[in-house]
Amino acid sequence: ALPGWSSLLRTYDLWLGRSLAHPARVFALAAVVALIAAASWPFLSRSLLPQFDERDLVLQWDSQAGTSHTEMVRITGLAATELAALPGVRSVSGHLGRAFTGDLAAGVNSGQLWISLKPEADYAKTVADIEATVEGYPGVTGQLHSYLREQIREALTGAASPVAVRLYGPDRSVLASKAKEVRQHISQIKGITDLRVRDEVAEPQVLVTVNLAAAAKVGLKPGDVRRSAAAQFSGLEVGKIFEQQKVFDVVVWSAPEGRADLNGLSNTLIETPNAGFVKLADVSDISVQSTPTIIRHERGQPYLDVTANVAGRDIGAVVDEVQASLATVTFPLEHHAEIIGEQSERSHIRTRTIAVAVAAVIGALLLLQAITGSWGLAALCLAAVAASLSGGVLALLAFGGELSIGALAGFLGVLVLSVRQCVGLLQTYRVGTGPSLAMAGTAARERLAPVLVSALAVAGLLLPFVVLGPYQGLEIERPIAIVMLGGLITSTLAALFLLPAILLRFGSDVAANSDEGVI
Repeated sequence: ALPGWSSLLRTYDLWLGRSLAHPARVFALAAVVALIAAASWPFLSRSLLPQFDERDLVLQWDSQAGTSHTEMVRITGLAATELAALPGVRSVSGHLGRAFTGDLAAGVNSGQLWISLKPEADYAKTVADIEATVEGYPGVTGQLHSYLREQIREALTGAASPVAVRLYGPDRSVLASKAKEVRQHISQIKGITDLRVRDEVAEPQVLVTVNLAAAAKVGLKPGDVRRSAAAQFSGLEVGKIFEQQKVFDVVVWSAPEGRADLNGLSNTLIETPNAGFVKLADVSDISVQSTPTIIRHERGQPYLDVTANVAGRDIGAVVDEVQASLATVTFPLEHHAEIIGEQSERSHIRTRTIAVAVAAVIGALLLLQAITGSWGLAALCLAAVAASLSGGVLALLAFGGELSIGALAGFLGVLVLSVRQCVGLLQTYRVGTGPSLAMAGTAARERLAPVLVSALAVAGLLLPFVVLGPYQGLEIERPIAIVMLGGLITSTLAALFLLPAILLRFGSDVAANSDEGVI
């Protein structure tokens, strides 16, 4: 026997005897704990992913479409030098555009700066200094995020911001107007930060409209006119040069003075089929119009995004207010808005989690019914198992109260452990001859050692994750450990005191089926 085991067993017999003598008190205490946990549930903040304390950050660096590569190199170099001089920054590197064979869809006006922080740096202060530095570059949008969290979030949700309202519709002018209206509505919501509309950036473009009648008189087809105008004004690619892993386009282009203004373009000569020449202005109408540089589509419709970050509030509460605010905005026919981002994906995950949990509960109920031979007793045992989850809720609330994907996994782990302990007690109880105080006490004492040893073993594995605190790299494991440790305490108490009381009070069906043996 282990040292002190006899003393532990006597103490357990004393408290077990009291609980079996007054099972109603045990049921009432379990109900109170379950009600407290249920009342605490709304106070848990909700987040699809925890906040990763990464020391390697990514700054998404975007300028207006059409910004030259030379200008982006100049601006990015200045920003990198200024960022590298911050006290908490260890190094800064980055890239612009994309490699020739890369899969990143980005132009030279877009890039990323990779910022590595010093291990001893104050994380919050350094991040605030970086954001303040980025705000000092007008005309350039910089979004700072940790690489892992944002890549996972964007892969799951399709949006890089925690809150994103996507407006769909065929008319881009209506989308722009409604996007500004939506922005105005949700700007009043507490907790919304970095609110912006991802406008379609427009730039002036030369529009050449072929005069079909005039072109036909000189034997030109519309395509001939357009190709000639494009070659003169935009250039015609005729090949490529490869040098030191770089690729250079070979373009045939008109002289600079011929495309410096619309007059030069209007006087461009086009060869006709009869070996003559005609001015471009004689066979077309030339004008300058504002044209979007990038038109984003999804599901066959153009869209605009209104994005925002959340600070100081639960993201779920903020998105609920955003949803209510959107209900006050009216949209024309064929136009509508949807909330995407982390909260939307969290709703889908919650639905899938509920479906998995329901399937697990049904499986546990069928298993307990097969052991007890009674649907009523199986339901009572399952209720005791569900009460074991109370410890996980209270522990999560005590250690920060964020219900993330890791915490959900912890609750499933508690459910599995609780069912296993319940099944073990029922297996021991079934071999008796009838429900009695002695029988319930004997079954509980026989399960004392297995329950305590398994609980201590699991606690020994989980405790380091909790003791280490919010340590970098444990952002998902730590919520699992917190929930499972809290649930382990209540599930162990339920197995040692609540379940024996249930079997004493309602266990006649188990004894009636005892001739079937132990499963």
